[in-house]
Amino acid sequence: MRGWWKTYFWVNFVILILGLFGLIENAPLKFIDLFGLGLNIVLLFGLYSFVFGKKLFSASIWNITFWIATVLNIEALLEIYVLPKPFIDQYLWFLKSSIAISPSWILFGILFMLPNLYAIYQLGQEKQKKGKR
Repeated sequence: MRGWWKTYFWVNFVILILGLFGLIENAPLKFIDLFGLGLNIVLLFGLYSFVFGKKLFSASIWNITFWIATVLNIEALLEIYVLPKPFIDQYLWFLKSSIAISPSWILFGILFMLPNLYAIYQLGQEKQKKGKR
């Protein structure tokens, strides 16, 4: 099973590097674009930590990262399928990206990220597991 996780890590790594070119091409960037890049880098570090067994940050950091990523993914789903466009533009303007992405690509990205969120969640549970022993 570790072979699958290693492959998933390297695919994520390549996608992140390729995504940097997309960000450079779409400059100037908004806050959420840079925040998303930073979050994806932290998620990649978490995936590395989970796959290769290296402790990089505390369980608290992984819990915070997990919840931030989860909330942003839920917001993206709500933006696509529930909330009217004027709502986002008027009330959640700080979450509006400067990069135009189709709803299907956003959904694909969220589905592709689910194993990474699982890994981050597991890293966040380490402190609780040790406390029960």
